[in-house]
Formats: sequence, C-alpha cells, structure tokens
Amino acid sequence: MSQVESFRQRVRDFVSDARAAVTVELVLVLPLLIWAFFATMIFNDAYRARTQAQAAALYVADAISRKTTRIENDYLEGMNDVYDFLIANSETSRLRVTSVVWDRDADQPLVLWSYGTRGMNALPDNTFQLMSSGEMGTLRELMDGEDGENMIAGFTQMPNADLHNRIPPVMPGEALILVESFTMWETPLPQVFLGFDILDNTRLSPIAVVRPRFSPFINYEGAMDAAPPDASEFGATPANPVSDPDDPDTPGDDPADPPLDTVLLDDDFSNDDADDWSEDDVTTSSDGTIGGFLGPFGRETFNDPLEFEVDLDREMVAARIEFDFYLLDSWDGFDASWAPEGGEQIWIGVEGTSIAAETFQATPSGVMRATRRTTASRDEGLFTTRMELVNDNANIGGSAWADQIWRVRIDITDPEEEFDLDFRMLSDEPRSNESFGIDNFRISARAGDQAQSHFVPRRRDRDGVDQYSGFQNYDACPDPRHAGRTHKVTQSALAASGSVLRHRVEVGGRQDLSRCDDFDRDNDGYVNANPTVVFNWDNEGQSGNGNRLRIRTDDGNSGFDCDSVLAVRDPGGQWHYSGWTVWEGGRNDDWNARLNMENAQSGTYHVYGGNWYRDTCDTDIVFERY
Repeated sequence: MSQVESFRQRVRDFVSDARAAVTVELVLVLPLLIWAFFATMIFNDAYRARTQAQAAALYVADAISRKTTRIENDYLEGMNDVYDFLIANSETSRLRVTSVVWDRDADQPLVLWSYGTRGMNALPDNTFQLMSSGEMGTLRELMDGEDGENMIAGFTQMPNADLHNRIPPVMPGEALILVESFTMWETPLPQVFLGFDILDNTRLSPIAVVRPRFSPFINYEGAMDAAPPDASEFGATPANPVSDPDDPDTPGDDPADPPLDTVLLDDDFSNDDADDWSEDDVTTSSDGTIGGFLGPFGRETFNDPLEFEVDLDREMVAARIEFDFYLLDSWDGFDASWAPEGGEQIWIGVEGTSIAAETFQATPSGVMRATRRTTASRDEGLFTTRMELVNDNANIGGSAWADQIWRVRIDITDPEEEFDLDFRMLSDEPRSNESFGIDNFRISARAGDQAQSHFVPRRRDRDGVDQYSGFQNYDACPDPRHAGRTHKVTQSALAASGSVLRHRVEVGGRQDLSRCDDFDRDNDGYVNANPTVVFNWDNEGQSGNGNRLRIRTDDGNSGFDCDSVLAVRDPGGQWHYSGWTVWEGGRNDDWNARLNMENAQSGTYHVYGGNWYRDTCDTDIVFERY
C-alpha cells in the first residue's frame, strides 16, 4: 500500500470512529449552555427591573394626580423616595415630573412646568417643538448645558426619542401629568459577557402619563403659570363653556326677546278679579300706589300651594308667563339663626314639583341681589324662569321693613295646553312678618306645530322630591339636562356676601356613581340623575389667586353624620370627584367632600351631592373663596 493510500485509510478510519463522541460534544456545548443559563437569568433580571420601574412610575403618577392643592419640591422629592421603595433598589434613580398642555397655535403638546428630582434637569419649555421637528441635537445641547448632579449626565437625562408621540390627546385647557423615571441598571454577572460592559449602565426610563383625577391641572409652587393658558374652572376646561342643548342662552344678560303675538291674559287685579286662581285674596298696597295685588300669602302655601290653572286653549310652540312678585317684610335668606334649613324660599312649580327655587332676604346685598335664572326640562315643556330685582325699597305691606319687587318671566318651549302653575313659600315666621304677593300677571303665546325637541326625563326614573328645593329626583346616572336649584354668583357678589354661600341640601340617591360611564370604579357614592345645585359662576375677569373657588360639604360633624361625596361637571364638560377632605385613618379624618378650584372659569357647574351609602342624608353645601 502506498503512502497516499495509507493516509486516506487513516482519514476514513478517523471519520468513521464514533468513540468518545459524547465527551467531545459535551466539551463543545457545555460552555454555551452555561452562558445561556446565566444570560437567561440576567435578561430575566432586566425584565423584572424594567417592569418594576414601569409599575412604580404609574403608582407615583397616580399619587400626584390625586392632589387638589399646590405641590411643592419637597413633595416631589419625597415621591422619588417612594419610587425607590417600590423598585426595591438602592441604585441611584431620578424622576422628572412635567405638566403638559396643548398649544393650539402649534397644534402640539407644550411644557407648562417641569421639575427633576435629585438635581436632575427639568424639560425645557420647547422640548416637544424640538422633538417634533427632529432637532434632537439642539435638545441634547440644552440638556448638557444644564447642571445635572449625582451621576446623571446630560445624555442620560434626555427624554425618550418618541416621547412627543406618546402623549395622548390633550383637551383644550387640560393639563396632563407626565412622569419620567430614570434608573441605571447593571448586570449582576458581568463576567458572563467576558468582561465586556454590554449591559453596564443601561438606562431604564419608563414613562407614565395620567390626567388629574380631581382637578384638571396640578398647581406647582415653582411655576410662573401653573394653570393652562386657556384654563377653565378647576383650571382646565375650554375657554368657551359647553352649551346646553336644552338651554341655548349662555349665562349673563338675557336677550331682549320679542313679545309673543297672542295675549291670553293680562290681569293687574285692580278689579278684584282672581279667576282660575286657587285663592282670591286681593289687597291694596299700604301706600296706595298699587291698586290691587293677589295676596299676601305666607308659609301656609308650603302644604297648600297657591295655584293657577294655565289654559293655552290650543297647541302653541311657545308661551310666556310674566308677573311682578312682591316680597313683603323680613325675609331672612340663608341666615341660620332665623331662616329654616335650606333658606327662606319661594318655589315656583308645575304640577307639584319645582321649576325654580329661590331664596330671598330683606335689604338684599351681594348674592341676594343677583338676577335669577333656572332651566327645567319636563313633560309639560322646557321652562326657563328669570327673576330680576326692580325695586328693593317699596312700601307694599306697611311694615317697617322695605319690601321688594321682582319681575318674573317664565318662557316655555313646546308647552302643554293645560297645566297647573303653583307657588310655595318656605318660612318659619307667620304671614304677618313674611309673605308674598303677585301682580300684573300676563300670559302670551305663539301658535304652531311643536317640534318636541327638548329633553324629557323618564317617568320610570322618578324617585321622590328634594325636600330643600322641591325639584323632582331621578334614579339614574348624573345628567346635566335634569333641573336643579340654581345659583347665579359673581366674584364681587360672593365677596359682598362674606365670600361664602352656604345652605342645607339633601345628598345621596340610589345610583352607584362608579357604574356610570363618566366615572372611575373608585369614584364611590350614590347620587341622583338631577344636580343638587346648578352653580353659574362669573369670575368677572379675575384669575389666579384672585379667582380661587372652593365647593365643599359640611354636615357639622366631619362627615360622620352625612358621609358625602361630590361630583361636579365643569363648563368644559369634564367631571371632577371628591370623596373626602382628610383621610388619615384616625380621629382627624374628615369625610366631608371638597374640591378646590385654583382658577375657576366663568360658566355653569353642575354639582351632584352624593352619599357614600345607598341612602340620602342632609348636609350643608358651601361655595366660598379661599
């Protein structure tokens, strides 16, 4: 055999020899298996750290979103300590909290204020503009140009490259809370990567974006302008309030509507004519200037109301009822020493339930002088009741008290042909000391085919009558189309009234608020569909600290007698909730509800008072400056 053949044979024998194959394979594969085992542990640790960081960022963002008062630097630094506890890591971490609003002109997010904990840089005001235009280098220069401390260099403080695309839609006037968390993670076994720093100093930077839960923006002590540029009440609703489809007029001066063409009744009671009235007492004023008026009537009308049978004779598209309303003698308004709970009131009703409930006071000032306006949408039509003070120094009843004359106008869209108009008085004094009368009673209408386009509450939802206002209660989720007791208040009028408006209300109901579409599962409490109070606010151009408004409840016992909640719909159509004032788990708890509005925009607030339990209870509703 030649040497060549011998070599070939040896090669063939070597190739076909299977001895020690397992050992060879083990030697080749075992290092890879060991590396893969430890690498899996490392990647699992990285995933755990990333998940913990994301969850911790969400918890911190949620805690900040629940603030209703101004936050300070110490609070945010404390949130970083909370973050460290949640991620169970002693490594250096940082948080950057930013309030984000919407820039209408640029059609993109805008930094309202920003704060970085532990010496971290805040986001520059033009961050989102630079990111959307791709100028990351400029942003990097801005971040490097700031003085970061404690290991956090400029490049590690840069926001995520796609941050501007991860901000959800921001409604005009709304301010979101953006929490960026930064943690430097290192592999626990760097030797697995043969000494290369493949996973050393890896930045974990999850973000969390939330909406404030109880107020549309979070006020920050270091911000020059903590409220969005187009902020509403609560500082975060559109500049133009959302209109009510059943109430087309905006709060303010009512338009000079043209008179209706058909006059059905015009009675000044000078001939002692009180046809179609349940009472026919006609009186001449003490000074002789008024030839006759219907009345006076007193607190007996609460149980036996003064009624008038309205008969329009045929189908009308619109009707108007006008009259002079005389308030005689010593009405006490909301004075807790003299007036009944809820105030001394007149209820104007249709078929036994209120379309308006108004409180009056002798020698009126502040809120008591305000023009009144209430809208009530019902089976019998859409009623808009306006009351304007025309004389506060009349002498009708003959007592030492100056009497008042209010001009009342009730406009009705799509009215029923026949219905009963009734008047009730709430007072704790006899007719000789407090009473009312009616004069110059006029009804006009316009014939035509009704469109029946107004909201009509469902009869099956009826659930009793509010004892402090006479309005019909409805068992359903809050719906601002329902009627409620209405206050029209200006900044100056509230100041003239001692900066507070307070009276008794009934809160609660049978509807679980947390099951309603506009609310979260943790918005506990039971309410009615109809608002407890409709609050028309005019800030008269004030802003900032000069326009701070608070809505709260007070049962006189820290909420232990009436554990109330508040749900408020602001002029921008957003909902806000409060379940308590102080919750410390001890004797200092205050279960009364409270909402603070740092920059309350003019417009209509629908205020729903609820009960923590499925029942009703009595408490004070308080509107105040602070």
